Parts: sequence; structure tokens; C-alpha cells
Amino acid sequence: MTLLEEGAAAYGTDRVHADVLDAGRVRAVSPGHVASTTRATHLAPGRPWGIVRGSGLGGSSSVNGAYFVRARVEDFDRWSAAGGPAWRHENVLPLLRALEDDLDFPDSDQHGNGGPIPVRRPALEHPAVQALAAASSSLGIAEELDKNDARSTAGFGAVPRNAVSGIRLSTAMTYLAPAMGRPNLTVRGGVTVLGVRVQRGTVRGVDLLVGGKRKFLAAGHVVLSAGAVDTAVLLQRSGIGAARHLERVGIEVQADLPGVGVLANHPQVVVDWLPRGPLPVPADHWFAAAVNLDGFVEDVSVEVLQSLLPMHVLTSNSAPRAADPLPLLVSTQGQGRTGSVAVCGGDPGGPAIVHHGYLADPVERRALREGVRLACQLVAFPAWSGRGGPGAGVVGLPLSVLVDDRALDRWVRERLGTAMHPTSTAAMGPAGSRGSVVNGWGAVHGISGLTVADTSILPTAPRRGPAATAVLIGELVARGLAGRLSSPN
Repeated sequence: MTLLEEGAAAYGTDRVHADVLDAGRVRAVSPGHVASTTRATHLAPGRPWGIVRGSGLGGSSSVNGAYFVRARVEDFDRWSAAGGPAWRHENVLPLLRALEDDLDFPDSDQHGNGGPIPVRRPALEHPAVQALAAASSSLGIAEELDKNDARSTAGFGAVPRNAVSGIRLSTAMTYLAPAMGRPNLTVRGGVTVLGVRVQRGTVRGVDLLVGGKRKFLAAGHVVLSAGAVDTAVLLQRSGIGAARHLERVGIEVQADLPGVGVLANHPQVVVDWLPRGPLPVPADHWFAAAVNLDGFVEDVSVEVLQSLLPMHVLTSNSAPRAADPLPLLVSTQGQGRTGSVAVCGGDPGGPAIVHHGYLADPVERRALREGVRLACQLVAFPAWSGRGGPGAGVVGLPLSVLVDDRALDRWVRERLGTAMHPTSTAAMGPAGSRGSVVNGWGAVHGISGLTVADTSILPTAPRRGPAATAVLIGELVARGLAGRLSSPN
């Protein structure tokens, strides 16, 4: 088995970049960082952006916020309708337990004890976190003691993290490092995969770029795990995607699968509030708690994730200043696949056009508006901005804008960002069904020897961030490849 990585093939706490280890910030997502890459995109018309993904072993699990929240039961209900019974919650729960070592609930029937990924929830001791708890309670929002318990009611609570004592525990550290001594595993870094070579519906290997030279690596089976954006790019450059588009850009079609490149992601906007005075600066975590509400607007969920560091500090080495506002990260978490990933041709160095399609859906616009208003309501409670509270109110959002739907829509558009949760560009479903690219085990329809094992295969976006689900996909696909489970299709 050969693992190909475009970035550095470093692993273990003594070998990786310090910013990859530090879960107290997300410095590795700063532009030009050696541990990440940035791809140009448009979040909405006239709103250019750069989406950052991890570059190196462990992918984005090595650079992300160490947010490790499971998908909801309703997500698995939808996914099992497309991917088969293996995706039902009762069937994936043993895998969710097996992949984790929950240090807070080791004896719970919902959690694992001794799995590869340690999971811990920060203490809710920070004054701003206590203010969020009190404000949530005043609004009638339920307390959510365990966001990874399928029986919990969505609400305010601590956010599970794959970080312990300030160390980000990526999949490279937890899964790959212990396996590096195996004689049947070869890991190669600094290798750019140009595409999968397919002949008459069968994988023959992969075309590579190594040290500026093109090479071919023969393989009887290829597993793509490049993330939802780059997996879609590789599939299309390999001739797998919408035939009409591939023919138009001069790529020979190997499989007509129009669902390749249909993107889902969670939009996000920041609501800033100003601390009344100096607040503690956490040493080993930048967030501790969030408010999650399911069915917030129609079928769209919302999350208000509280950052305890200013935005400019999160991605840099700078220290907080007294006048810095603190952010509430408001994201809507619906199921919609409004975006697209499309290559412009077969040239491996050529561009791919990525559009998220945010704000096109009126329900999403309404959910973002109401999410911003919820954040402002929380900050307005006496426990937060009253006498003795930690804050002096929201900044940069006048009341006249907050109460006017059109004005608030403009405010959101001007500040629109993304939670960087891309999914669904190679969605699972039965062969021949509309938009289906892979089966429930990630096997690409119509191509023998090709499997996808990342969040590309989710037919809809989850109602939470996808990091824990990405690891689950690895567990489930691995079992499918090993023949331990029967094929759902």
C-alpha cells in the first residue's frame, strides 16, 4: 500500500510544524503557510474568497479548529436512504465509539474508551462563556451536556475537541503514526497526483508529478481522499464527471456522472462584541462552547460558536489588544448543495472554478439574518452587557440595520465568510440515481478499482461541522474495502 501526499510527509509531535500542533489557535490556515493551501473561490456573486485546506499528512485535520462534533441522527437518516443500512445511526454508532477515546464520558454507551482519537471538552469557566451560558438560559435555550450524545437536545454546551492540553491530535498523529512501521505501508510526500488513469472502465494507476517530472504509478485500486474540492477536481481530470462539461473542456469521458462537483458548505458571518475590560486569554483552546439550534428556520440549523480570541489573533502570532472585539461565529447548517467545482481543462496545473452559491436560497438568507439577530440577543442580555457583565455590546452592527431585513441582508453579504466545511461533491447513492457518484462504501459507479473516502461522498451537508464524520467515513470505507461488510448496492 502506498500513501501519496502532496505536502510534507511529517507526523508525530517531534516532527510536524509547531503551528500544526498548537490547538490554541489556527495559525496554519494563514495565507502562504507551509501546512496549508488556498484555492480561490466565490462565496456569492461579487464575493471572492480563498478556501484553505490542509497540506500534509492528516489533511485539514492538521490545521483546523479541532472541532470534533458528530453529525445528528437526522443526518444519518438521510444518508442511509442514499447509502444503505450501513449508514443508519445504530449501525455507525459502534464505529463512532471505536474511533474515539472520550476522556469526559469514558463509561457512556454513546462513547468510546481507548480509540485512536482522544476527545475532550474545555471547561466552561471563562467569564465570556459563563455569560453565553446565562444568556442562553434566559432565552430558553436548552443546556446540552454532551453534543456527541445522539439523545441530546440541541442547545448550549461545551464543544468536543480532538485536542488535549493544547495539542491538536490529527489523523496523521492518531491513525498514521502508529502504523508507520508496517512493512506493507509506504508513505511518499511531495507528490502531486495529476489524475487517475482509467482504461475501459478499470483503474490502471495514477499519474504523478514528482520533482517537476511526470511519472506513472501502476495500481489495481486507488482511494481518493483529497477533500471535497480536490477530490472533485481529480475525478474530473480523470474523465469522471458530467460528460457535457468534460467534453466541452477537452477531457475524454470515462464515466458520465453529473453529480461530481456539486458542492455543499456552511456559510458563516462574524458578529463582534466588545469586552468591557481585560478578559483571560486561554492558553490551550480558542473556543469552549457553542449554541446549536436544529430547525432554526424551516429545516436549517444554526450554530453560534464563541471565539475567545479576536479574529486577527487566531491566525497569527500577535497578542490580543485591549480594544479588540471578540467574535461570535454564526453559521447556518442546512442540507443544500448550492455550489459547484468545475475544472477548466485537463491541464493538471490549470485552474478549477469553485462557486459556493451562498445567499441564492431565500431560506438560507433568512436563517443567516435570524442567526445574526440571535447572536445580538445573546450579547444584549444583562448577564453579558449589563452592569458587571463582561461585554459592552455588539460593535459594527447598528440597531437600524438589525431591524431591517434588506439592510441586514446587505450587512451579511458584505461580511460573508465560510465555515470551511465542504462536502457532497461525489455523493453516494444507488447506481443510476440522479446525482449519485459512489455507492455507500465510496466505490465510484462504473469504474472498477476506484474508491472515494472523504466528505465528498455525503449526499447532503451535516447539521454540524464534518470533521468527526470525515474520520467515520474512513472507518466505514476501510471496512468495506476489507470485505467485512456486504455491499449496499
